[in-house]
Amino acid sequence: MNRAVSDREEKLKVVLYRLLTFISMTAILTPFLNAISTRYVPGDSDGATVILEGLAMARGNWLLHGWSISLDSFWTLDALFNAFLIKIVGFGPSLLTLTPSFIAAMTISAGVLMAYRPGKKLAGLLGPLIVVMCLALPAPDLSYYLLQGPWHVVTVLYCLAAFALLGKRQSWPAAALAALILAVALLGDILLLDFGISAIVVGGVVAMLRSRKFSTGIKTVLSGLLSIPLAIGLRLLADTFGTFEIVNRNLPLKLSQIEANVGYIPGRIAAMFGVGSVSSAPTNADFILEVMRATMLFVVCATVLFSLGNTIVAMFRGNKGAYNADPKEWHFNDMLLLGIFADFVTFIVGATSNNSQYSKYLDPAIIFAAILTARVLSYVFTTFLEARRESGAASYAISSGPATRMPGLQSAYRSQSPISPAVGLFTTPGAETSFYDVSLGASDGYGRERDHGIAFPETTQGPVHLSKEAADPYLLQNKGKGKSFFEKKLFAKGFFTAVLFASVCSLIAGGVQVKNELALPVASQPIRGLVSFLESKGLYNGVGAYWVSSIVTVESKGEVTIRPVTNAAADKLRRYGRQSAKDWYADHEFQFFIYNLYQPWRKVNTLSAVKTYGVPKTQITDGPYRIIMWQNPISVSLVLPTISNPLDIILR
Repeated sequence: MNRAVSDREEKLKVVLYRLLTFISMTAILTPFLNAISTRYVPGDSDGATVILEGLAMARGNWLLHGWSISLDSFWTLDALFNAFLIKIVGFGPSLLTLTPSFIAAMTISAGVLMAYRPGKKLAGLLGPLIVVMCLALPAPDLSYYLLQGPWHVVTVLYCLAAFALLGKRQSWPAAALAALILAVALLGDILLLDFGISAIVVGGVVAMLRSRKFSTGIKTVLSGLLSIPLAIGLRLLADTFGTFEIVNRNLPLKLSQIEANVGYIPGRIAAMFGVGSVSSAPTNADFILEVMRATMLFVVCATVLFSLGNTIVAMFRGNKGAYNADPKEWHFNDMLLLGIFADFVTFIVGATSNNSQYSKYLDPAIIFAAILTARVLSYVFTTFLEARRESGAASYAISSGPATRMPGLQSAYRSQSPISPAVGLFTTPGAETSFYDVSLGASDGYGRERDHGIAFPETTQGPVHLSKEAADPYLLQNKGKGKSFFEKKLFAKGFFTAVLFASVCSLIAGGVQVKNELALPVASQPIRGLVSFLESKGLYNGVGAYWVSSIVTVESKGEVTIRPVTNAAADKLRRYGRQSAKDWYADHEFQFFIYNLYQPWRKVNTLSAVKTYGVPKTQITDGPYRIIMWQNPISVSLVLPTISNPLDIILR
């Protein structure tokens, strides 16, 4: 009973320590990443719309009743985090960078915990260090794509939680909880089907092939598959109480663009790691820093390719060797690996033009690759150290006499089998000898004790002197078979030298680049000047093109509200139904219409405004913005087109 209580207390301590670490890291990283984000992210209406969703939720409309949003609503994702932060810091433009930075900090903190190898002391910190170097010290392009939203980073956080539950727990309750997490995330982002659920389902099949056991992967497969009907059920339940309407999202597919996207992947992945640049954000990387960053890029790519090869071989041959010993290690890694390549599919299909902004779809692959690299290299590092430590401990214990207990070895039971001649040759003449079967007590890197089944003598007279082979349990047991690949000295020296060199280079480059990034001026937001202009003219309530609307509302903290409109039949204006709420327009009259002369959007311009409301009374221009007013206030049609399919895939 006392032992059971003690075990529960120990598990509770571990949970509390991890939770405290997660909270502390998130608290430290959030302001740090937010300071970087403000240098790269001026904000736009996409980010502002999700803040307005969060504002509605914070004010009590948790189901977003009356809204019309597409399948990437971010309702249960970024909008939920915005609602949480609005309750703490209030509603305003600071959320454009604070919320994505908070989400990124949580994701990095989760990655650090997933890469840490408990019980390995300082050696277990290699994994967390790699995650920090790759993600917490972001290169300029990664800063741009990681630290603004809603760009699917929080979807990755939900995926990581599901991966961890399915990979580490290996139980039905964990599988059920993972399915629930996936279902909740799927309600807010349809892309989860690709780099999340598909990676989990295929990962379960891979687990069956690896272990040659149906039971190893069935929980994972069912968890992934059941999350889809569970999400549909939750959606139907929300419908009964009144939630948002799902509207149309077009996905045009063009073969030439798909082929181009395949070619873009290497360059854009490299840019995320600091080698080259593809974003429209200001960059401060120089050639030396790029070369230093390239070392970590090489390590990450090599690790991902090694993991891919190892998984493929294991699928065909079954798990053999120390690296494939425990599903709690490789199953999680396999899902990360599959998530990387599934996300490549997201980018290839989802990037519908050459616009570099679509590189946001590669965020999940970068995060998964960083965590996978950290876990694999940490495992290799600690496994080699354990092998050397166990070998030395065994040699010391056997040659030090009966008064010394053998460190790292445990007596299992008194052997009743015949004495091994090979071991008997090394006992001291005349000594009274008894034999015990012992096993190496140290972990094999997966939380299991590696049992070598070697018989060692316990003597009463003098020390026992063994040869090098007899003293080394690996050589004694595997004589003629060769050492594990990870335990060979030549490999170890090359591996440690390469990883150490890449880590030092990446750490230096990351520190210098972040310092340079923080020295940049805060990203300019031209909308602020427009807000001041509108306030000076007494214009507080208008409609306009999408990219001028919600961002003005957020930048002015709701003092100036502009609601998005789009062109309908005969180029007349109506409510924009994809990212808006019905009560923004119903029973409202507006003072003006506005659009950006140099950023055309859906024929929302002077021509469509005149067709809808007639000849205007006044037209004024402020920089690129044209503002049109009529004799009387204007209203907006609430009629939306009929939606036959929430996702139209158009082949061109």
